Amino acid sequence: MASHEDKRAASRSQQVAASDQIYSLKFDTGGDSPLPDIDFYADNAYQALVIAHREGGGRSAGLWRDGKKLCTISELAGSFWEIRPCYGAGSDAVALAAPKRNGSAL
Repeated sequence: MASHEDKRAASRSQQVAASDQIYSLKFDTGGDSPLPDIDFYADNAYQALVIAHREGGGRSAGLWRDGKKLCTISELAGSFWEIRPCYGAGSDAVALAAPKRNGSAL
């Protein structure tokens, strides 16, 4: 696995470390101005969700890797986000994430 310094140097030179995977963020078509899909590199799904949150601007989007939809991320009221995993058609599994304050989730 590449060290943090190696990844940082590769990022600056537009090269990608071998351990990185390509993820796609596909935005819902609703809204005034549709956002283009974004392809990006991340080490894992957690890092990809952090990037999706930052780049999404509050818009719902699907997170994809290798042609498979991993989950849908949507902003709820306040600072809450809903992450709906895509285990298969008709999945009802839902994970809620909230910002941590003083070391504990609210």
